[in-house]
Amino acid sequence: MSLTREDFLRRENRKAQKENLRLWRSMDFVLVLVSLALVAFGILAVYVAGTSPTEAYATNQAIGFVAGFLGAIPLAIIDYRVWRRFLRPIYGLAIVMLLAVTLMGATANGATSWLDVGPIRVQPSEFAKPLMIVVLAGFFAEKAVGEHGVFLKALGIISIPGLLVLVQPDLGTATVFGPSFW
Repeated sequence: MSLTREDFLRRENRKAQKENLRLWRSMDFVLVLVSLALVAFGILAVYVAGTSPTEAYATNQAIGFVAGFLGAIPLAIIDYRVWRRFLRPIYGLAIVMLLAVTLMGATANGATSWLDVGPIRVQPSEFAKPLMIVVLAGFFAEKAVGEHGVFLKALGIISIPGLLVLVQPDLGTATVFGPSFW
């Protein structure tokens, strides 16, 4: 029995539909709705908080949300086990971003914590925080957590980005790296 091209495409289409259905069923819709409500409330709060210049801040918040949401879609679709292969590059990316701030960062409110990327200004330490959580989760998934050597290695992993943020100086963000260790 030979498989025609159309039969093959139908079979692949059914597989893709089953996979999409699995993704939709595994989604926590309450979490999504609560998150969307918090985002809407945050944008509204920024908009209401001041006069006309704050309207630009609210627009920037909305644009940031849309960009983050679109960026999160592929992250949610890709199986988490795939990310294990990329733990070292993810860690390296976080370190490079934080070093870039040290070398060519923009100063705002006394801290050199920002990078000018075209028309927008980003704070790499905000990207580094969740990246470090992913890196440490992958590290602890592969190691026996109770061993002292594992604890010290993990402490070293989180210390480097924490110290790079502390040098900016951004004590508030640097202190977040500590709890992400636990």
